[in-house]
Amino acid sequence: KKDEKDQSKEKEKKVKKTIPSWATLSASQLARAQKQTPMASSPRPKMDAILTEAIKACFQKSGASVVAIRKYIIHKYPSLELERRGYLLKQALKRELNRGVIKQSRSSAVDPEPQVKLEDVLPLAFTRLCEPKEASYSLIRKYVSQYYPKLRVDIRPQLLKNALQRAVERGQLEQITGKGASGTFQLKKSGEKPLLGGSLMEYAILSAIAAMNEPKTCSTTALKKYVLENHPGTNSNYQMHLLKKTLQKCEKN
Repeated sequence: KKDEKDQSKEKEKKVKKTIPSWATLSASQLARAQKQTPMASSPRPKMDAILTEAIKACFQKSGASVVAIRKYIIHKYPSLELERRGYLLKQALKRELNRGVIKQSRSSAVDPEPQVKLEDVLPLAFTRLCEPKEASYSLIRKYVSQYYPKLRVDIRPQLLKNALQRAVERGQLEQITGKGASGTFQLKKSGEKPLLGGSLMEYAILSAIAAMNEPKTCSTTALKKYVLENHPGTNSNYQMHLLKKTLQKCEKN
C-alpha cells in the first residue's frame, strides 16, 4: 500500500510539472506578462497603414478599386472581420481622402455615385438663381398643362386665372403687365424664400414662373456660391477652376 501511495504522489508531481506557468497567474499578472511578450512589441498595423498597403498591392493603371482593396484586406487581415465591419474601410478611405494621401479617380471610393458635369449643373443653377423671376400667363398655362396634367388647366383655364388673381391679391405675386389674369407675373419673396406655395396649383405656378422665366441670367459670384454649396467636389479651388473653364466653353458655343 505504501508503494502504491508513493507511486500516486510521484504521478501527481509529474502532472503538476506539465501545467504551464501562466495557468497559476492571476488576471493582472497574466496581463503584465502578455505585455512583455514579443507579440505585443509588433502589433497589427493601423487601418490607415493597411489601406495604403492594400492600394499599393492592388494598384493598376486606373488606380485600385474598392472591391479589390476590400478583398485584399479580408484575405491578409482576417482578424479585422471586414465582411462584418465594412465601416472600418469606409472610414479609413474618408480619412485618407481628406488628408490628401489618396485621390479619387473616375468612380467614387466611398459610396459610388456618378460624377456630375458642371455643364449639366448650370441650366438648373441659372433657373434657380435668376432674379427677378417672371413669366406671362400663356407660358405659365403651357407649363402647367404639360407638367401638371392632373390640374387640367387646358380644359379649365379659369382655375389657373383665379389662382393667379388670388396670389396677386395676397401679395405673393406682382402683376407687371396686363390686367386681370392676363399679362406678366413676377414672384415675390421673403428673403430667399418665395411667398407663393401651399396648394398644388400654387406650387405649379411657382415652378412654371421659375422655369419659363427668360432671359435666365445671374452673376458669377452667385454661380460660385451655388456650385460650392451643392457640388463642392473634393477640392474647392479645382472646382472653381472647372467652373471658369465650363463658362468659357459655354460662351464660345
